Amino acid sequence: MKLVIVGGVAGGASAAARARRLSEDAEIVVLERGPDVSFANCGLPYYVGGEIAPRDKLLVANPQLLRERFRLDVRTRSSVEAIDRQGKKVRVKELDTGREYDEAYDALILAPGAAPLRPPIPGIDLPNVLTLRNLEDVDRIKARVDAAAKRVVVVGAGFIGLELAENFVKRGVETVVVELQTQVLPPLDQEMTVPIAEAVGDAVEIRDVVTGAAAILRGDSRPAARYRGTQGTSIVGVFDRVAAITGASEKVLSPANVPYRKIYVHQWRQPSTGHLMKRRPSSTCERRRSSPRVTCRGR
Repeated sequence: MKLVIVGGVAGGASAAARARRLSEDAEIVVLERGPDVSFANCGLPYYVGGEIAPRDKLLVANPQLLRERFRLDVRTRSSVEAIDRQGKKVRVKELDTGREYDEAYDALILAPGAAPLRPPIPGIDLPNVLTLRNLEDVDRIKARVDAAAKRVVVVGAGFIGLELAENFVKRGVETVVVELQTQVLPPLDQEMTVPIAEAVGDAVEIRDVVTGAAAILRGDSRPAARYRGTQGTSIVGVFDRVAAITGASEKVLSPANVPYRKIYVHQWRQPSTGHLMKRRPSSTCERRRSSPRVTCRGR
């Protein structure tokens, strides 16, 4: 049995390692377009800020380690240009030499990740307009910060955008965050993002176990390599605030007509001591006629 995996990093490399654990005899080929097959993409913003140093700490595993430990055929700088599903083969281009060849497979896993969105606006191709996806991208960003960049505009207030903004501020760079939506962290329900607003994989397609619909799992995509259905979980720390989400949010369940309940849980501190109150807070719960949910507010 021959397995070809398109893409490395969290999703592809984890799928390859899992496949080897399930079969000692399978031939496993990993085709990665970039020069690094496995790196800590969640740590890229913190390398810019200096919390992660040196750069080698971002490297999870190099091709040689994967070959020796898991007997994987890892080929970096190899771009898959086409898929012949009837013939069960992919067309591969070696980016360093330009050579193209066909690679046959019995099973194919696609884990190419996602490309940063570059809006079609004037000036988008200017040299100081950068995106962040891999180690080559973060090298370019860090080089400009190290060269005493004065001001930066971060387009997008998602997880990566806010983590970048935090680390730019730590480096003493004047930072402005621009977001198209009406809130930061668009995947979260708006009321959950208010404290973050005040303080301010890698992607893979999966089957959502709550809604049953196909969805894109952002951030760490390793669970998709193991389970038939997944529940996305994300957490982000921005300055002294933390936001997290797991499963489907209200803004996902409501348009899908999936019944749900909504609960607010509050903790508060005694003004004199700063300790959390030990007694359980009372709450007011009401069931709205428009949808089968309960809204609870501490008082």
